[in-house]
Amino acid sequence: PVSPPWRFLARSRLPFAQPVGGATNFAHGGARAAANS
Repeated sequence: PVSPPWRFLARSRLPFAQPVGGATNFAHGGARAAANS
């Protein structure tokens, strides 16, 4: 779907934006890999 708002939060330089965004990206990547395999 539409890209998550984590990028917008990261631009706001929020202290949790980077780690949360990274974790979300990692989770989505893992889910995609699992769905592919």
